[in-house]
Amino acid sequence: MTMVWTLGRGAIFTGALLFASTSAQAHVKWFAPYIVGAPPQSLSIVLKDTWFWIGIALVVVFFVLTRLVEISPLGNRVHDALDRSTDVLWKRLDDYVRVTVGAFFVAIFSVGGVYLTPDLRTPAEWFSWLQLAIAACIFSNNNAVGGYRNSGLMAFGDPRL
Repeated sequence: MTMVWTLGRGAIFTGALLFASTSAQAHVKWFAPYIVGAPPQSLSIVLKDTWFWIGIALVVVFFVLTRLVEISPLGNRVHDALDRSTDVLWKRLDDYVRVTVGAFFVAIFSVGGVYLTPDLRTPAEWFSWLQLAIAACIFSNNNAVGGYRNSGLMAFGDPRL
């Protein structure tokens, strides 16, 4: 009964937001060719798109199914299995983030002439080399500790410092 009540309240709140909202623009550019300078689609066009609603329906269905599994007796076993399988990653989370960010900077260096995203272009060649230097330096523990100290985390009593 409480889950139905919660979903009902959520639906009422969402409906109230939709009816109370004013004119808006939706800039949908997911996984499709697009022109950066193109004006965004109007909200009414986006809301009439069948694929938009299919995507929303799939998200809601999978969310509800996942929630039903979570609250079932099987849920604890699933959580325990996920915890066991990702334990190695959690123990080395800093290294995982460093490798991911380093790979990102190497990738944008290899593209050349861009910074942070392919939409942002620069004619300056030195900027690509700076991004490669960032990728090389991100793996050093000394840089990471210095970055933590400079960001003020030392004031919060980080035990690693």
